[in-house]
Amino acid sequence: MMDKETANQNLRPLVLSALEDFRRLLQSIALFHAIFWGLMTFEVLLIALFFSSLVHLALIALSIALLTLTFFSYFILKFWIYTKKREDFITLADAFQESVQRLMGEEETTFAYYASLAKAFLTLSDALKKSPPSPGKAHYLWINSFYPLITYCYKKLSHKNLLFIQELILGRTTHLWLEFIRKAPTHLEAHAALASTYITFSTFFAEDKKHKERFTTLVQKAAVEFKILSDYSPNDIWAHTQLAYTYHDLNMRREEIKEYEAILILHPKDIDTLFKLGVLYFQEGFASKALSLYEELRKLNPQKSNELINFYA
Repeated sequence: MMDKETANQNLRPLVLSALEDFRRLLQSIALFHAIFWGLMTFEVLLIALFFSSLVHLALIALSIALLTLTFFSYFILKFWIYTKKREDFITLADAFQESVQRLMGEEETTFAYYASLAKAFLTLSDALKKSPPSPGKAHYLWINSFYPLITYCYKKLSHKNLLFIQELILGRTTHLWLEFIRKAPTHLEAHAALASTYITFSTFFAEDKKHKERFTTLVQKAAVEFKILSDYSPNDIWAHTQLAYTYHDLNMRREEIKEYEAILILHPKDIDTLFKLGVLYFQEGFASKALSLYEELRKLNPQKSNELINFYA
């Protein structure tokens, strides 16, 4: 396997190439929807125009027939596009993975190999998130005047497909770590990487109420991995902190309290932990414990202690 620096340098062109391939596919799908919606809008306007004049009955009938044909053609082709696009996205993901594997050399079973492959997928996912596909500027000024509307419609048309791509890419990443963990079940770095992937994955569903169940499932999976880390490394503050964050996302305050208590044992004068634990104590009705932390905070950071006492009801 090539050294890390060389691999990172060669990875960038592969990510950019895959990013462009995904963008082109997304643009073609968005163009398909835009053409049909444009046709149907034009045909509806024709019908309205002919109806308003109360003439050209034959043209009205023809316009209605065309609209019906366009409508049914759109929905029939839409199902075909839906199936094909998934196959095309999977093909692109396969091609990207094969390119990265060729870059790294012969397949290995080491942690470094899986880490490099997972990093490639995460880099591609991050690139898509930071630089999502756009419709691009047109050559005609009259079209560019409608660019904000075109961009808005394009984002709406591309959103579900972009989400599917992210699910596909991050799904591949979690599969890689699960595959490695089956070979090395007690490899803590692999469990940490898997947990981080679940958290990254969950961010795509965090703000959408329709995907609340997906978000909760991914955070729960991350919590399992962080629990493994905290059990195997009880003195690891990072593991306890990450587990506290996941319990917070799941609204499991009692479990969150236990993790901050564990952190406080390891780092008794940590102001942030004292504050967060104090807030949780107030919220869960442990006022005496919260006030004890308030006294501790007052000695270390009076401003933070004043913030904490505001949670006392």
